[in-house]
Amino acid sequence: GGYLVEFVDGRLQILPMPDFLHQAIVRWFLLATQDWFGRHPGARIASAPCRVMLDPARYREPDLCAMLAVNAHRRHRTHWEGADFVVEIVSDSNREHDVATKRIEYAAAGIAEYWIIDPDARTLVQLVLHEGAYVQRARAQAGEKVSSVILDGFSLDVARMFREAEAAA
Repeated sequence: GGYLVEFVDGRLQILPMPDFLHQAIVRWFLLATQDWFGRHPGARIASAPCRVMLDPARYREPDLCAMLAVNAHRRHRTHWEGADFVVEIVSDSNREHDVATKRIEYAAAGIAEYWIIDPDARTLVQLVLHEGAYVQRARAQAGEKVSSVILDGFSLDVARMFREAEAAA
């Protein structure tokens, strides 16, 4: 079978394979942001596998990563040097990894905004970098919307995301 891996501190880490709901959320998010990226032609969004270099010894592959036009020089054919916005979709098997470990790593790498989508709890946690650490700006659930700080003008309806992704999974 196939494996997903990340290269961290000179070692490969084996990651769980995403389930179909996970994949459906990624597809939904790409479609939901299509108009925003259409209006910002120099900005880019990518879905895993997308190699993001956090530091010379540490690469991660977020479920989704975005880079604004102003940082286009940090995008390379094989990897990006950091990102401006990342999204991780958690599962029980990698919850601690996404909620704790990556939170520290992404903050240290200067990634300005980090969204954690939890399909089991049906929540979206929005973290925004402030003086080198993440501050929780929102913990949204069904009936609530989250507005991005970095993707100015983009907002997401949490209930709609889960409803439509589950229908497509």
